[in-house]
Parts: sequence; C-alpha cells; structure tokens
Amino acid sequence: MSTFAVRFGNLAAEREDELCGGGDGGIGHCTFLRDDISYGSELVDTSRRKAIRTTTQRQNIRSNKKKRECASNGGATLRYGPRLPLKLGESASLLSSSLGYDNYAESEPCERTVPKNGGTGTCQDTNAKNYHTIQTQVAQHASDMITQALPSGYSLLHSTEQNYCSDEMTFHGPFACVRKRLDYTFHKNYTIFRQQFQDDLILQRFSRPLIVNNVRVSQRNVSPPWIVFTAGPMGAGKGYVLDKLGTDGKFPLESFVKVDPDEIRRDMPEFMHYAKYDPTVAGHHTRKEAGYIAEIITLAALQSGKNVIVDGSVRDYQWCKRHFSHLRAEFPGIRIAILQVSAPREAVLQRAVKRAMITGRYVPLETLEKCMHEVPTAVKRLAPLTDYFCEFHNAPDCDIRIETDGISWDSFMLQWEEARANAQRYEMQQQNE
Repeated sequence: MSTFAVRFGNLAAEREDELCGGGDGGIGHCTFLRDDISYGSELVDTSRRKAIRTTTQRQNIRSNKKKRECASNGGATLRYGPRLPLKLGESASLLSSSLGYDNYAESEPCERTVPKNGGTGTCQDTNAKNYHTIQTQVAQHASDMITQALPSGYSLLHSTEQNYCSDEMTFHGPFACVRKRLDYTFHKNYTIFRQQFQDDLILQRFSRPLIVNNVRVSQRNVSPPWIVFTAGPMGAGKGYVLDKLGTDGKFPLESFVKVDPDEIRRDMPEFMHYAKYDPTVAGHHTRKEAGYIAEIITLAALQSGKNVIVDGSVRDYQWCKRHFSHLRAEFPGIRIAILQVSAPREAVLQRAVKRAMITGRYVPLETLEKCMHEVPTAVKRLAPLTDYFCEFHNAPDCDIRIETDGISWDSFMLQWEEARANAQRYEMQQQNE
C-alpha cells in the first residue's frame, strides 16, 4: 500500500491506494491533468517523499489526455494541476467531484490510463474505488476557505485591508477594547462584518486546548509572561525548528499561544483568490490584515497572562524597537526573547520555492535576498533589548545547531523550564479550586 497526499493551498488530504501493478513507478487509481505548471497543487507519494512531476510524466500525461477519461463513469479525473479545478462560488461537492472522488462506486470498473515506471509507460487501472471521504477531509474546509465567492465589488488589485476598511472608528465584539488600542496611523479599521470574521479566526487560535504531559492546560502564567519572537527569512525553517524543539522536549511550545501571520492569511478566503489571480501579490495583499489580527491575538493573550510566540522575520529594527518599548510599558515585568533561525542561502531559496508551490504565495527573489541581509542586522541591534536571545542554524540534512556563544542545549532547556512548570502549576491550582 502507498499513501498519497493531495495538496492544494494550505489543505491536504491523504488516502491509501493500491499501487497499480506496473512496476516500481506505478501510481495506482490516479489520473492526472496538468494544463499549467506555474503554481499550486501537487500530488506527493508520501512513502517516497517526493513530488511526482517529472518532465517525461507530464509529456505522457498531456499526450494521452483523451485516454485518461474514465470511459464508464463520465470521465471522473483527479486534477493534478496548479489551478484548482473550480470557479468562484462552486460548492464543496463540486470540488470533490472535480477531484474524481465521489462519482463512482466501490470496485466499479473504471478504465483509465495510469503512468508507471517513472512515467515511461502506462497501464490500465480497472478497479477504481470510492474515495468520497475527500468531502469530509478536504471539501468541507474548502467550502469555507477556497470556494467562497468574493463580495460584490471586491477588487483583487487591492489588499484585504483596502477592500474591507471603514472610516468609522467603531469597534465590536469580544476584542473591541484591544482593537481600540492599536496604532491607526499604521492600520485601518474594518467594517463590522469583517471584524466579526476576524474575531472568529482569533477565537479559534485563542481557545485551542494545549497538552502538557497529557494534561489539558490553559497556559496562564503564575509569573510574568514571555513573548518570544522568531527571526529569520522565509525558508529558514522557523516553524520546523520550533516544532522540532517542541517534539524533542527542548522548548515548551505547548505552553505558548502561537501567533503566525502566515497561518492567519491562509485562513482568509481571499488568499486563494489572490494566489489564483497572481501568486506574487498573495502575500502582500494579505499582509496588513494578517498583521492586524496577529497583534490582537498577541495583546489579548498577554492580557490573560499567557505566554506568546510570534512567528515572523524581525527585519524592521525601528518598528521592533518601538514595539518592545510599548510592550514593556503596557505589561510591566514582561520578558522578551528572540529565537533566530538561519540557514544556507541555497537552502532558503529552495525552501521558499517549495513552500510557494504548496501555499500559492510567491516571494520575489529580491525580497528574499533583502530579508536575508536585513534580518541579521536588525537582530544584532535588537538582541541587547531582549531578556534572552539564541540563534539556531538549520542546514539541510543536519541536526539543528545552536550558534550563540555560551548557550548549550542543557542551558537552553533550563531557561524555559519555568514556562513549562508554570503551566503545570496553574493546572494543579485549577484542579484544587
């Protein structure tokens, strides 16, 4: 058996599939269409951990397009292509139907041509199966995040902030008090309907249950909270390093509210529309609103005494300096840390390209180069303003390495033991009350 993951945008659904009996390169029960290779979804054989996208395969796929139609079942196909096979407003059921998962029955004959031997040949698969679970694994979420039609008059030439801004300085919902305190010389206020949407995204992140030693915790601190900023260009592997440190028990990630503007922007329905329209602007046109939401989450969490980790680049020294000063003024005793992640230039560029293929967000090369230059300079100036600083090097096929003089893995783990202990101690207090 081989597990395949269909990836599009930030969504992924996995299914097990019998390999078609045609050699080591067989890809069972799948049909591919690839009309445009600029960006988007990809089919990954997760047992081999590589994308199936060789030139030979693409040529075979294109040249045998007619043969790929399912003769007995209305031509159900799995669209393997950069653009999702849907138009604005299409329903989740149409999405799953276009993926070919729900319109033929268990073991019903379905003749289709399948690549084999690394794409150098083809064989016939006549034992297709019903994978209607795609509707619950993917299409249910996609109906909200991908197929949602844009409002009338919405312009993809402008950002979400420009499309949803309001001149009225009125604030609504559970985070109205937090909204009032943001900098509206930099931000714009949003319509009441957009504020409600933002609140939904915030509450999803703010109320996620966390686990410490198999115990659900609230993350509230007994001592002043930490706010940790990750620093590094896109492609350095900041998210990977954090997850790895958490998995290995070296950093109490479960004791922090994680604020990731990239995750926030990918939960905006508009993001995939921008990515389809022009992937080079998807990040820019969602940046301001994603940052706005991230600030609300950060301030609300700190007000509740929670630790916060902000996933970002820390490239703007002046803005970060002012932000640190405001945080210390508003939250006396707060502790600020920067965890910097660096990587070889080639690795950063390769990871950025790979991520763009998955998320639909492309970062221009000049922007990456500028970020790789500016981040170390900004971090060097900001480090003295923090309570803790540590740099990690994340090279391909190597263990994560601490680069900061005087810090070992033992001392790093000891530094964050208090945060873990606070979460556990608070949980015990709650149980005794």
